[in-house]
Amino acid sequence: MDFDTGLDDYLLFQLRRVEDAHDLWCHVQRERAAWVHHSEDDIYVVVSLRPDPDDLAVLLRTVEDWVGERGLPAVMFELDGRPYCVRAPARVAAAA
Repeated sequence: MDFDTGLDDYLLFQLRRVEDAHDLWCHVQRERAAWVHHSEDDIYVVVSLRPDPDDLAVLLRTVEDWVGERGLPAVMFELDGRPYCVRAPARVAAAA
């Protein structure tokens, strides 16, 4: 992912399909600044973090629920230059 701009206050969610990226962007942009970034191989939804210390947890729960609603197994994201993964909530995965 490695954008050479100062993205310390943003999470980059990596998606393979344009439709998923657009849907995630629509889902999160109601509450915060977000945009879609296309690279050669992938599509990223870049989402801003608010100064509230609990905001990272709120955003990750929102994306976790979205992953479950979309029926995706997981979505990779980058924070502070490190890769992480958001998976569907256990209750959704167990129902599937």
